[in-house]
Amino acid sequence: MPDINEVSISFHFSHFSKIDSLRRLAWNITGPKQLERAEKKMFETLKSHFGGRYVPVLNNTHQIWTVYSNLTSDNIPIVLVHGFGGGIGLWSLTLDQLASDRPVYAIDLPGFARSSRPVFSLDSIEAEKQFIDMLEEWRIGIGLNKEF
Repeated sequence: MPDINEVSISFHFSHFSKIDSLRRLAWNITGPKQLERAEKKMFETLKSHFGGRYVPVLNNTHQIWTVYSNLTSDNIPIVLVHGFGGGIGLWSLTLDQLASDRPVYAIDLPGFARSSRPVFSLDSIEAEKQFIDMLEEWRIGIGLNKEF
């Protein structure tokens, strides 16, 4: 049976190491250049060629960052949409496989990563409409008009 003092000391050190780990996770302000560098570093390991461009939306007042590959394929394209708090980098480990036989588009949703940060309405229905309108403009702007 362990000595009570021994247990509290090990807990004490464990507690400090957890605090230390949390400090390393502290929020760092990142700007467009840091995001671009991080994305390039992730994509350096890919075998496929990926291009990237900003697609203008909302009368050219905002833009959606888009990474794409294998656009010459006639197969049904895949559009990758990340969840809350994510970005295109989430797909970096699967992009090569996905692009092996079809076009792939990965976007940074409006308000995330390298896309513009529009101000949405405080009304939830209107905000949803604004968001959907931007995605629809993106679809048209990127040229995904064919029915499959």
